[in-house]
Amino acid sequence: MNESVLELLASVVAPHPGGLDLPARVEAAVATSLEENTLPSDVSAALDAFIEAGTEDRLRVLQQAVARSGLWTIGPEYFVALIARLTAERHLALPEAARALAAVPQTQRRRLDSSSKHLLDVADAVVEDARDGVMDIEADDTFWKALRTVVS
Repeated sequence: MNESVLELLASVVAPHPGGLDLPARVEAAVATSLEENTLPSDVSAALDAFIEAGTEDRLRVLQQAVARSGLWTIGPEYFVALIARLTAERHLALPEAARALAAVPQTQRRRLDSSSKHLLDVADAVVEDARDGVMDIEADDTFWKALRTVVS
């Protein structure tokens, strides 16, 4: 996938502490759509819908599509922050979040801050525990606390 497309997509979907700047995000979305041809179909459709309407709701749908598609290639730091924020705001279920985070390759985790690394390690553990039938992801307080630490 084209690196410039991923950088543009990151500028559209990444959570920003200062809040939403919808016009700037729409502009980046248009630039992304002009270069994109390899995004997953659900992300591409959500991107087009966001360009058309430019609303917070359409942005949230686009963010969810990126999260559910596992597009950590937008940048692991953006992807982890996006997943954490969506999950904390109850726009993404805990099992979806854990599976998406656990899919970030180990080689891409090195440059992340310690709270993001911890969240990814916890996600790995809860996904494995769920797979082994040891514990449901929703019942894991450590995962929830790690998510909230990244968001704060």
